[in-house]
Amino acid sequence: MSNLNTAIIITFDQLGAHFLGPYGNSLVETPHFNRLASQSLLFDFAFSNELDLNRWFDRIWSDQGPTAGSREQAAWTDAVNQLGYESVLITDDPQVAAHRFAKFDRVISIDQPEVQTAASDLSETQLANFFAQAIACLDRDFSDGQVYWIHCRGLAGAWDAPQAWREYFADEDDPDPPRFVNPPAIEWAEEEINLDQILGWQQAAAAQVQLIDQCLGIFLDQLQQLVIDQTQHRLLLGVAGCRGFALGEHQRVGSDQRFYNENIHVPLMFSTLSASSDEWVIVPGRSMAMVTTELISPILLRWLDSDRDPSSETQTETSLCQKSGQPLSETNAKSLTPVLSKLNNEYEVDFWLKLDCPIPDFQHDFILLANADAGFHMLQTHAWKIICGPQEHIELYAKPEDRWEVNEISGRCPTVVEELKALIQQVLSQMQDDKTHRKLSSFSNELRIKLPLDLCQRID
Repeated sequence: MSNLNTAIIITFDQLGAHFLGPYGNSLVETPHFNRLASQSLLFDFAFSNELDLNRWFDRIWSDQGPTAGSREQAAWTDAVNQLGYESVLITDDPQVAAHRFAKFDRVISIDQPEVQTAASDLSETQLANFFAQAIACLDRDFSDGQVYWIHCRGLAGAWDAPQAWREYFADEDDPDPPRFVNPPAIEWAEEEINLDQILGWQQAAAAQVQLIDQCLGIFLDQLQQLVIDQTQHRLLLGVAGCRGFALGEHQRVGSDQRFYNENIHVPLMFSTLSASSDEWVIVPGRSMAMVTTELISPILLRWLDSDRDPSSETQTETSLCQKSGQPLSETNAKSLTPVLSKLNNEYEVDFWLKLDCPIPDFQHDFILLANADAGFHMLQTHAWKIICGPQEHIELYAKPEDRWEVNEISGRCPTVVEELKALIQQVLSQMQDDKTHRKLSSFSNELRIKLPLDLCQRID
């Protein structure tokens, strides 16, 4: 019997966290995401590490992080192969299939038929076709010792959910929902807002998210049966969004490179499937740690190597798993917070697997995002979010109350603005001075600087 585990990572392009029930959406019914979330370790504050999909995979599928410098980057699949696993990519996005770091043992590109109108029922949609072909690929040769990365175009693909699904979200007095199938991409001035048009886009998006949920549910049911029938070990299942999709929150619909939550806040959860209830499992729960989607790689590699390290079955502060049925301690709940700034100068598999870092205080977490091309920085704590740009552009929002960043308050809190701007400069300076940080990443976690209390919480 193989001693190797199995893993499946499912990524959806342009699926923001705000579309899903586990992240607070009560309009769109997502029962299958809800069920998966209840069985997963879910990160409430997961952010996209890049808003350009090609660069997102640069970050995820290579060691092109803060330590990469000018040397040639290694593909993520090199580490998977070193651990003795076969890697397989399944995708309906030709650009992802041709990505420079898509060095999988097998790349299965699923061709999607052109669509001009909405499907008449679920089975005729592009998403149904994608997941049907994905499960067929698994059914042919699914076994222990394989790593599947399944990437779906998500909301970047055709919006061909049945028209009746859009009509479900329309009230009696609403205009008829629109009938387009190509994802919208529109920007307008504030005085040009057409509320009926925005409503139509939102109805279409809601229908498409429900379609994603339904197709994912069918896929997961079939996957569970495959695990029972064809594997002897355990399977790690990771589900993540690559980036979000704007629906008019800030005068834009579609792909948006700005650092607002509808664009950067994405779902991220990890679960396990096993034919045996005695197998080791990821402990379900919700983590308040602020992380980026770069967390996928270290968790996946740690999982793949867990059977190779005899000490991995000893509960430690950095354990990823525990025996099913055992209670979740506070120590284990905090164990998955990544400290990606501690990467080795070289791409060392052992480092990614160890995650031997001090457990940070979640209250002091923050995320720093940088768009060097446009000259913007965003820093978010559990209490504040600041966006700084050229020509003294400043936006400040109170968190977590102002979820969609509609109440800009920089003029009312000048002291907080100055403290957050100083913190950004402190982090950037530290990263440039630290020899282990040869290049500032586009999106970086930096947990070594302890935030002042007034930047972690507001005292009303």
